[in-house]
Amino acid sequence: MVDVWFRLKKMGWGWDNIYEAVKSGEKTSEWRALTPYWEKRLEKTPAPTRALFTLGFPKRNLPRLEADIEAIIRHEDLGQYEIQVINVVEKEVLNHG
Repeated sequence: MVDVWFRLKKMGWGWDNIYEAVKSGEKTSEWRALTPYWEKRLEKTPAPTRALFTLGFPKRNLPRLEADIEAIIRHEDLGQYEIQVINVVEKEVLNHG
């Protein structure tokens, strides 16, 4: 069962392909801003738990990864949550109509 969903950008923050970097295990942390939106979702999500990572919004032919969240760290000084992930597995493409 997946407890939290993260939408990944195609590239950015020094990564040519964020999805592939998470998939390969090269990128082991995902970062989210300390906003009420993410606070509501992450503060109530105990680690370890399962996460779903998608490339964009769920529409047609959506690539997705599932991973275990090892830790959720609140960095007040950076204004960010750090979500540390392990055991990343690529799942079948979801075909929405």
